[in-house]
Amino acid sequence: MGTDSGYMPMRDVTAETENQTSGRIILVALVLLCCMLYLAIRFFYWQIWRRDMRDEALNLRSTTQEIPPRRGEIRDSQGHLLAVEVQNYHVCGAPAEAKPEKWPEIAERVAPIVSKSKGDILRLFSENAQQQYVRLAWNVPASRAKVVESWKLRGLFLEPVFGRGYPEGDFAGQLLGYVNMDGVGNYGVEGFYDDLLAGEPGVQRVYDSATGRTALELRPAQDGASLKLTLNRAMQYEAERVLRQVITEQQAKSGTIIVMDPKTGGILAMANWPSFDPNNYSRVSYDVLSNPAISQQYEPGSVMKIITMAAGLDAGTVRRDSVYIDNGAFSFGGRVIKNHDEKAYGRVSMTELLAHSLNIGAATISTNMGAKRFYSYMEAFGFGAVTGVDLTGESAGSLDTPGSPNWSESDLATNSFGQGLAVTPLQMVSAVSAVANGGVLMQPHVVQEIRRGDEVEIIQPKVVRRVISQQAARDLTEMLVDAMGIGLEFSEINGYAVAGKTGTASIPIPGGYDPDPTAVIASFVGYLPAEDPRFVILVKVDRPRLGIWGSAVAVPAFTKLAQRLLTLSDMPPRNAHLAQGGR
Repeated sequence: MGTDSGYMPMRDVTAETENQTSGRIILVALVLLCCMLYLAIRFFYWQIWRRDMRDEALNLRSTTQEIPPRRGEIRDSQGHLLAVEVQNYHVCGAPAEAKPEKWPEIAERVAPIVSKSKGDILRLFSENAQQQYVRLAWNVPASRAKVVESWKLRGLFLEPVFGRGYPEGDFAGQLLGYVNMDGVGNYGVEGFYDDLLAGEPGVQRVYDSATGRTALELRPAQDGASLKLTLNRAMQYEAERVLRQVITEQQAKSGTIIVMDPKTGGILAMANWPSFDPNNYSRVSYDVLSNPAISQQYEPGSVMKIITMAAGLDAGTVRRDSVYIDNGAFSFGGRVIKNHDEKAYGRVSMTELLAHSLNIGAATISTNMGAKRFYSYMEAFGFGAVTGVDLTGESAGSLDTPGSPNWSESDLATNSFGQGLAVTPLQMVSAVSAVANGGVLMQPHVVQEIRRGDEVEIIQPKVVRRVISQQAARDLTEMLVDAMGIGLEFSEINGYAVAGKTGTASIPIPGGYDPDPTAVIASFVGYLPAEDPRFVILVKVDRPRLGIWGSAVAVPAFTKLAQRLLTLSDMPPRNAHLAQGGR
């Protein structure tokens, strides 16, 4: 009997489900892989293959700008602030953001604020119509820039920058110099140290979008170094005050006072009149911007007899006790030399030569030395060459020597008493400082410290050379003190011995000297205390109308200033009188 079991095999549902799931996963993975591959291809296409188009697109909505660094501060030796950064603004336009019909309104409103014409502003917008950035004005003070900001005009914005400010106004104007509208230092300390003070600008990329401007810093700015000067603010103030007073009293045209530390070459004060305010440098002429203390050449006159005597003493051609016979006239090189008063003095000592400022005596010393020896000393003292001071615009003066086209034999005689050559005030005070410093010439300088962040560089005094022996310098100092007691009838200030020499020089013009009786330069160079000099002071007054002699014009100013410097240096008057020759 047959049987029908009715058996049917069962489907493996679990396995079938797993197979379907795996298929879906594979499909999704393939889709994702394809998407990733597509994106990779597109990325390669735009970033590598068509990078030029990508950059062009980005440039249409972005600009690269500098990030201005902060300019370093300038302070005096006591830390008083003389030059500092102040917040200013560049006024900028975005022509592409403003409708062209709005440009005339923008131009009309902004032109007077930035000191430009309406036409200038319109031209800038027209020439940069598709740009998001065009600078309309540089370094606009905050007070004026905020007016622009208050308008809230589309297509007009401010870019904050640092400008330069001088809290003391015209104080030490020529020594400091100024920073122009482009942020570049000119003249003085600002010009000489511009690279250090300016720092290094950074770079940022500014992106413009519907939501506003976004800046991405690509390289940070490095702020400039700060400077500490040898200049003493209180001494500079006194030098300027005394200079203004003597110029006013004498109705003079101009003048210069320099105070130097002979041991270091540091300039403690450098005053000029007329001066200028670096905050408003554009209001004065070029000749006022330059520093006459380092750039103005003049015939020094009889103060040069200090150098002539120093050379003779060091060379051994004269001694302190040497004498010569003054007959009232001295012929040399086809020229007759006479004393300023045209008198004959007979038998004259070296100290009397200095006391009475005798031209014949100075010419006797230089001609006895001979040209080669005399000019070797003149050059050693620094005449005819720049001193190397760290200020912009220094002149080398003028010193013709044998072999020069303009030199003649008679110059050997006239140069000895400061005629026929030209020096700067700084050269003259530097040379006399060498005598005050025991015969060692120091390089003048105005910066004593450079600070870069936490790093501080101390500028060490620099010896240029020894020009005369210490003994020659000591002998000459004592002779100068004694000579002042004879010629000026004083040799002390507040009990401190003073060594110095007057000068009265005619002003040369083509073909001779200016015949105007006021066409003179009255000067005095001296140092004190003579036995241990702290200050060398030069006073130079140009074209005084009420007096011509250095003794009458420059010496009173020197005395006033020296008294104030002693007080500022905590050097009270000495009660004991210093006997002549006991220094």
